[in-house]
Amino acid sequence: METTLPSRGSKVELSFGCENRMVSATAVVADIDGDRIVLDIDGGDNTMTPEPGTDIYLLKGGGLYNVLESKHYPRITVEKVHERLHARVDDILTVGYRRVQARDYSGGEDQAQMILRNVFGDIQHVPDVENVTPAMLYRLLYQLNLKVDRLMDMANLGRDESFRLSDLERVNISASGIRFTMPEKPDPDEIIALRLDLPLETVTRLEVLGKVVSITPDDKGDGYRVSIAFTDLPEDMKETITRYVFRKQRELLRR
Repeated sequence: METTLPSRGSKVELSFGCENRMVSATAVVADIDGDRIVLDIDGGDNTMTPEPGTDIYLLKGGGLYNVLESKHYPRITVEKVHERLHARVDDILTVGYRRVQARDYSGGEDQAQMILRNVFGDIQHVPDVENVTPAMLYRLLYQLNLKVDRLMDMANLGRDESFRLSDLERVNISASGIRFTMPEKPDPDEIIALRLDLPLETVTRLEVLGKVVSITPDDKGDGYRVSIAFTDLPEDMKETITRYVFRKQRELLRR
């Protein structure tokens, strides 16, 4: 999508993720220096301060920027992100995850699939709607019924406490990894099994492994913002995530 550069003194509409919601606001362009822009956000509320690293979308074709500095909020400094170097997006999603003992994972796609199967059960690939037959639908419903029974059994027996489901919250995702909030502090380089439901034409479920690469305390003090790099991600999953990212970016930029 072709972007339009704002001019000094102009007013822009923008959108960004903050805590567990997407924020829409207007701002005045205070200064421009190449790809860097200083913005004064109208009616600045300190509860919605975007932290450095947050993606900001200048709407109506303005393009994608990244927050460099926000300690003087509502004045923030952002830098333009060129699409060919970037394929990530903020969205509000729920993340299912389970911590995996590092000694149980030595690498390789085959072992990754085995671990994911042990954590989440057999992976069900959802076909495109136009390819669904009555027999296929019956099999999917039967598998769903078995999974529901299994979950109810585990709930009644108090098992599977190590599996967690995050609140509906802001995540940052790309084909290389994801950042979201965990209530407990993981170990550096720890392996995490992840379940993601991406809203594409239909909800697309992905189950992947990742390694913890950074941990920072959450601003609210009740958890940790954890960055996880995907490991042994099949090419088709990379393509699915990239397609989702660009689709979401286009939606935000068209507002």
